[in-house]
Amino acid sequence: MESNPFPALANAYLKNPSRILPESICPDKDLVLLFSKTGGVDRISLWNLSQGSNIWDADLGAKSSAAEVVGLSWSPDG
Repeated sequence: MESNPFPALANAYLKNPSRILPESICPDKDLVLLFSKTGGVDRISLWNLSQGSNIWDADLGAKSSAAEVVGLSWSPDG
């Protein structure tokens, strides 16, 4: 039997395949940013890890946009 040094604290089931960046997890709060593609539009979603709930979603441009998020940073207030 394998032991996991990092046991899961919560599970979140998402409707769309998502990606996560190294900076996606807030260093001092239970928040994570997920990036997904819905109908050809990139979307960012903020999740509360302790409750497993979606806080907000926002579209990142139009279908024809070539913009892509490659990094992010957190402000001290989350």
